[in-house]
Amino acid sequence: MYSINSNCKYFKLEDLIKITKICSNLFNVKFRKISLYDLSIEKIIELNSSSLQHNYPTDVITFSYTIKKFKDVEIYFSSEYLKSDLKEGENFKTELYRLYIHGLLHAAGFNDHTFEEKEKMTSFENLILKQFFNVSRETLKNGT
Repeated sequence: MYSINSNCKYFKLEDLIKITKICSNLFNVKFRKISLYDLSIEKIIELNSSSLQHNYPTDVITFSYTIKKFKDVEIYFSSEYLKSDLKEGENFKTELYRLYIHGLLHAAGFNDHTFEEKEKMTSFENLILKQFFNVSRETLKNGT
């Protein structure tokens, strides 16, 4: 079993647990501790700059540590940045959960440096969202 801590008011713990179970089962990853941090745009830029040498905002930053066979994960994101970057028709809550899933995928060993890697991650995100919400991506985009 794992523990999940979050400072984000938008997440429900039971939702995070369900999503984590889906990811764990799909990719055979044993999560132990997951910490989520919702940062201001300024703080996410600072973290992105200091840890990745990118001086701009980003959607999510993940740090993963393997302890024996278990993963401890820190996921940093900015709901403020997400709101400012939403495309027309995108649902805030759906995209917020997508950020969480994206962070878990990074912790599971997936990268998104190339177009092909991004496509693969997006495909897995959609699969997990579909399993979580039990609806199609189009329904999620329309917010219904």
